[in-house]
Amino acid sequence: MNEKDLADLLKHNPFSKTEYYPIKNKVLNGLLGGQGLPKGSIVHIAAGSGTGKSTVCLKDICADLLKQGQDIAYIDADRGINTAIMESTGVLPYHNNTDRSKGGCFMVFRKSTFHEINDLIQELVNKNFSIIVIDTLSVIDSGMYMGKDAYNIENMRVGGEAQKLRQLMKNMNVLAEQDSRKVNFILLNHTAKEIGGFSFGAPKEAPKGGEAPIQYSDIVIQFYKYSDKSESYNNKPIGQKVYAQIVKSRYITGKVKTPFFIRYGKGISNILTYKEIFESGKPTEDDCYIEAKGRTYYLRHPNLFEEIKYVGKDNLLQTIIDNYQVINNLFTPNDWMINTDRESEILDVEYTLDDLSMLPKNLQDKKVVTSMNGNVYFMRGIDIYGQGYGVYYNIGTKKIVKEMNSGTEFINAKEVDKAIKDIEEYLKAIQDEEDNKSIEDKLDSVEIY
Repeated sequence: MNEKDLADLLKHNPFSKTEYYPIKNKVLNGLLGGQGLPKGSIVHIAAGSGTGKSTVCLKDICADLLKQGQDIAYIDADRGINTAIMESTGVLPYHNNTDRSKGGCFMVFRKSTFHEINDLIQELVNKNFSIIVIDTLSVIDSGMYMGKDAYNIENMRVGGEAQKLRQLMKNMNVLAEQDSRKVNFILLNHTAKEIGGFSFGAPKEAPKGGEAPIQYSDIVIQFYKYSDKSESYNNKPIGQKVYAQIVKSRYITGKVKTPFFIRYGKGISNILTYKEIFESGKPTEDDCYIEAKGRTYYLRHPNLFEEIKYVGKDNLLQTIIDNYQVINNLFTPNDWMINTDRESEILDVEYTLDDLSMLPKNLQDKKVVTSMNGNVYFMRGIDIYGQGYGVYYNIGTKKIVKEMNSGTEFINAKEVDKAIKDIEEYLKAIQDEEDNKSIEDKLDSVEIY
């Protein structure tokens, strides 16, 4: 092939090496895959109202990228942006900025219909905006959830709204894939409780809009509030604990959940997150934890080689603030990346045991490993492919469920032991299959998608 032929073929936008925008926040960086924000990607962040998705987007994505000189268009369909939130998250100095020496330009647009947003996106791309944010996707999808016929599949309005949303997602997907531009779309979305289908316990939450917003996104991250726990300093609430589930990612695999803290109006807080990690740590050689000696407390970490101590158990937060640079260097984005080797540690953060007297008598002799949302688990985990497995009893439905290999089935009490054995054999089989792969196969499974 000569140079002219090669140049002609390159016009057809072939695959090119993924490039990244650096993301300073370690928690968000880890959730994105550890290398930053992939250029030319669609990132979808979904959460319930008040969880902090807009704050995280503004502070930990927009403010960071604006400092790097990137221009950001923020489509405020939810009409939630104001001067106060822009100031607290650090984007206000870049609002309508034309001085390139100060950084990028942050522009806010208020559009809320499919037609308006679709036309605006095309214009923004033509004017070389590198980052386009839509906050929130569910506002322009609201027709699917309104009226007495909202869930009637024969309702033409529902079908029309869904079709428009799918077309909008397809349009953004095409624009993001244009190699010469590498436009990024950040989509914020609300969640809704799933209705119908195969479900136990409390209804699960899922991003609004059906399959299209997930199908056409490269990364889908869902935030959940961790009960009502909040962090206070000087008797003033300053943040809340949340966890993030990687619903989908073309860059990492697995679906375990990662806890961290969001500071009210300030985005992800490393300091509050580090505090949580130390407080929940266990005294093992590969973990960070707090060692108590009387009223004196010592921070322990495998990579901490200097003494950090404080007096009085309520002074941990101030100690982390005073020693932030040292403590911050102990953690990397890998601490918030998916790692099935740490599945028991991560799952332990998420689940607590309930009153087991509610179990039927023929199940009370079974070993219980954990429980959640009315499900009592006799076995639970994540396989090497990132899929959940387990055997559990649902108190609400009084059903026993076996889950493995992306499938579920009902079983009776006499089959519990056999179900656990079946899953153990399945886990061994897929591990043996993985172990028997050639070096070439293993490299392909990591490097080729």
